[in-house]
Amino acid sequence: MSFNENRVLKETQLQENLERVRSSISNLQHYNISNIIFLNVDSIINFIDMKTENAGFRECLKEIEPYIPLAVSNQNLELFVEAAERGDDRTVESLENAFVKNSMTRFISEVYNAQTDEAWRNILETCGKIREYKNEAYFGYN
Repeated sequence: MSFNENRVLKETQLQENLERVRSSISNLQHYNISNIIFLNVDSIINFIDMKTENAGFRECLKEIEPYIPLAVSNQNLELFVEAAERGDDRTVESLENAFVKNSMTRFISEVYNAQTDEAWRNILETCGKIREYKNEAYFGYN
Protein backbone atom coordinates (compact mmCIF):
# COMPACT_ATOMS: atom_id res chain seq x y z
CA MET A 1 0.00 0.00 0.00
CA SER A 2 1.67 3.15 -1.15
CA PHE A 3 0.78 6.37 -2.90
CA ASN A 4 0.29 5.83 -6.60
CA GLU A 5 1.66 8.94 -8.25
CA ASN A 6 -0.24 8.19 -11.44
CA ARG A 7 -3.62 7.98 -9.72
CA VAL A 8 -5.47 11.02 -8.43
CA LEU A 9 -8.90 10.90 -6.90
CA LYS A 10 -11.16 13.84 -7.49
CA GLU A 11 -12.81 15.28 -4.42
CA THR A 12 -16.16 13.68 -5.29
CA GLN A 13 -14.51 10.28 -5.86
CA LEU A 14 -12.81 10.49 -2.47
CA GLN A 15 -16.06 11.40 -0.75
CA GLU A 16 -17.96 8.60 -2.51
CA ASN A 17 -15.32 6.05 -1.53
CA LEU A 18 -15.26 7.32 2.05
CA GLU A 19 -19.05 6.99 2.20
CA ARG A 20 -18.79 3.40 0.91
CA VAL A 21 -16.20 2.64 3.58
CA ARG A 22 -18.42 4.21 6.23
CA SER A 23 -21.45 2.25 5.04
CA SER A 24 -19.52 -1.03 5.06
CA ILE A 25 -18.10 -0.42 8.52
CA SER A 26 -21.47 0.77 9.83
CA ASN A 27 -22.97 -2.56 8.77
CA LEU A 28 -20.77 -4.16 11.43
CA GLN A 29 -23.17 -2.71 14.02
CA HIS A 30 -25.51 -5.58 13.06
CA TYR A 31 -23.00 -8.20 14.25
CA ASN A 32 -21.80 -8.93 17.75
CA ILE A 33 -18.12 -8.30 17.10
CA SER A 34 -17.23 -7.63 20.74
CA ASN A 35 -16.28 -11.33 21.04
CA ILE A 36 -14.08 -11.32 17.94
CA ILE A 37 -10.35 -10.72 18.09
CA PHE A 38 -8.82 -9.66 14.79
CA LEU A 39 -5.21 -10.73 14.39
CA ASN A 40 -4.31 -7.97 11.94
CA VAL A 41 -5.78 -5.36 9.63
CA ASP A 42 -6.13 -7.91 6.82
CA SER A 43 -8.43 -10.05 8.96
CA ILE A 44 -10.56 -6.98 9.75
CA ILE A 45 -10.78 -6.09 6.05
CA ASN A 46 -11.63 -9.69 5.08
CA PHE A 47 -14.35 -9.85 7.73
CA ILE A 48 -15.91 -6.58 6.55
CA ASP A 49 -15.67 -7.71 2.92
CA MET A 50 -17.50 -10.96 3.75
CA LYS A 51 -20.16 -9.49 6.03
CA THR A 52 -21.22 -6.36 4.21
CA GLU A 53 -23.49 -5.80 1.26
CA ASN A 54 -20.99 -3.41 -0.34
CA ALA A 55 -18.68 -5.69 -2.27
CA GLY A 56 -15.18 -4.44 -2.83
CA PHE A 57 -14.37 -2.99 0.58
CA ARG A 58 -10.67 -3.85 0.17
CA GLU A 59 -10.53 -2.20 -3.27
CA CYS A 60 -12.26 0.89 -1.92
CA LEU A 61 -9.69 1.13 0.89
CA LYS A 62 -6.87 0.84 -1.64
CA GLU A 63 -8.35 3.76 -3.58
CA ILE A 64 -8.46 6.03 -0.53
CA GLU A 65 -5.35 4.75 1.23
CA PRO A 66 -3.14 7.66 0.12
CA TYR A 67 -5.58 10.04 1.79
CA ILE A 68 -5.93 8.25 5.13
CA PRO A 69 -4.31 10.09 8.02
CA LEU A 70 -1.19 8.39 9.29
CA ALA A 71 -1.51 7.41 12.91
CA VAL A 72 1.10 8.89 15.19
CA SER A 73 1.18 6.44 18.06
CA ASN A 74 3.84 5.16 20.40
CA GLN A 75 3.98 1.95 18.40
CA ASN A 76 4.52 3.81 15.13
CA LEU A 77 7.14 6.08 16.68
CA GLU A 78 8.98 2.96 17.83
CA LEU A 79 8.86 1.68 14.24
CA PHE A 80 10.47 4.90 13.00
CA VAL A 81 13.20 4.75 15.63
CA GLU A 82 13.90 1.12 14.73
CA ALA A 83 14.09 2.01 11.02
CA ALA A 84 16.48 4.87 11.74
CA GLU A 85 18.72 2.65 13.87
CA ARG A 86 18.89 -0.22 11.37
CA GLY A 87 18.90 1.84 8.20
CA ASP A 88 18.85 -1.00 5.66
CA ASP A 89 16.28 -0.81 2.84
CA ARG A 90 14.58 -4.11 3.63
CA THR A 91 13.98 -3.15 7.26
CA VAL A 92 12.76 0.32 6.30
CA GLU A 93 10.31 -1.17 3.76
CA SER A 94 9.05 -3.72 6.27
CA LEU A 95 8.60 -1.08 8.93
CA GLU A 96 6.89 1.24 6.43
CA ASN A 97 4.35 -1.51 5.68
CA ALA A 98 3.76 -2.04 9.40
CA PHE A 99 3.26 1.71 9.85
CA VAL A 100 0.69 1.83 7.02
CA LYS A 101 -1.15 -1.20 8.44
CA ASN A 102 -1.23 0.39 11.91
CA SER A 103 -2.60 3.58 10.37
CA MET A 104 -5.23 1.63 8.42
CA THR A 105 -6.31 -0.18 11.60
CA ARG A 106 -6.67 3.12 13.42
CA PHE A 107 -8.60 4.64 10.51
CA ILE A 108 -11.07 1.74 10.43
CA SER A 109 -11.50 2.13 14.18
CA GLU A 110 -12.06 5.89 13.82
CA VAL A 111 -14.73 5.35 11.17
CA TYR A 112 -16.38 2.63 13.27
CA ASN A 113 -16.47 4.93 16.30
CA ALA A 114 -17.59 8.07 14.41
CA GLN A 115 -21.14 8.04 15.75
CA THR A 116 -21.98 11.69 15.14
CA ASP A 117 -22.23 13.76 11.97
CA GLU A 118 -19.55 16.07 13.35
CA ALA A 119 -17.11 13.20 13.88
CA TRP A 120 -17.78 12.00 10.33
CA ARG A 121 -17.33 15.52 8.90
CA ASN A 122 -13.95 15.69 10.66
CA ILE A 123 -12.87 12.48 8.92
CA LEU A 124 -14.07 13.78 5.54
CA GLU A 125 -12.30 17.11 6.04
CA THR A 126 -9.04 15.50 7.16
CA CYS A 127 -8.93 13.10 4.20
CA GLY A 128 -9.89 15.96 1.86
CA LYS A 129 -7.06 18.15 3.15
CA ILE A 130 -4.59 15.30 2.70
CA ARG A 131 -5.86 14.87 -0.89
CA GLU A 132 -5.39 18.58 -1.58
CA TYR A 133 -1.89 18.60 -0.10
CA LYS A 134 -0.76 15.52 -2.04
CA ASN A 135 -2.21 16.78 -5.29
CA GLU A 136 -0.43 20.09 -4.79
CA ALA A 137 2.83 18.45 -3.75
CA TYR A 138 2.90 15.80 -6.49
CA PHE A 139 1.07 17.48 -9.34
CA GLY A 140 0.99 21.21 -8.63
CA TYR A 141 -2.83 21.38 -8.36
CA ASN A 142 -5.64 20.24 -6.09
